[in-house]
Amino acid sequence: MCMRKNTASAFANAVGVLKKKEYAMLTIAVAFFFYLANAVLANLGNIWSFSAGQSLGYATTSVAILLWSFPATIMLHSFLSLAVISLLLGVLVSLLAYKMRVGAIAGGGKAKILASVGAFLGVLAPGCAACGLGVASLLGIGGSVLVLLPYKGFELSLMSIALLCYGIYRTALYLHSCPVKQARTENI
Repeated sequence: MCMRKNTASAFANAVGVLKKKEYAMLTIAVAFFFYLANAVLANLGNIWSFSAGQSLGYATTSVAILLWSFPATIMLHSFLSLAVISLLLGVLVSLLAYKMRVGAIAGGGKAKILASVGAFLGVLAPGCAACGLGVASLLGIGGSVLVLLPYKGFELSLMSIALLCYGIYRTALYLHSCPVKQARTENI
């Protein structure tokens, strides 16, 4: 019963924050720029070759078309996991921004660490590392190393989604309070 109550409370807190225009816009902006950064990173070589020796207008149009058609160039599960991670990262950033604004951030513990790990994994391999998404491909651990994993790096995306969801849950659960502050006052 308590877990269900906590989940309902966390969900209500998160929805309450995201109903505010500024935090909804922040969520969308973070999700869009994270997605865009991954599309650019995955196509960096193509972008350089399209823009080399071309006029600014031609290069800009070519890059826009390349980025617009990005979902068609990757596998469906990679695109969906990238979209989910982008959205979850946007929600987490919005909740943390709200929490900082109301001044309810102090210690942090495991929830912040796990959310940070989830965000890091989301940046490292947001879709399919073998497809060249994320920072993993820039570090040289894309297809050559992560292809050895059973699901070709997709398990990193699933782990990232799970950790981001947990980070969002814990952040939303203690949105207006800090569990560290509460524990200190109860012990005094």
